[in-house]
Amino acid sequence: MSISLHRSFEVRRPIDEVWSFLTDPHSIAGCVPGAHLLDVVDG
Repeated sequence: MSISLHRSFEVRRPIDEVWSFLTDPHSIAGCVPGAHLLDVVDG
């Protein structure tokens, strides 16, 4: 599976906080319309 995003916007939060949010499946799943988190697999 691969995802390609092509948008830009300014986020006024510290980079480490933003990256932590974007790399947390439980956080980001709520931002994707129609997405449902079924299982999280490391790797």
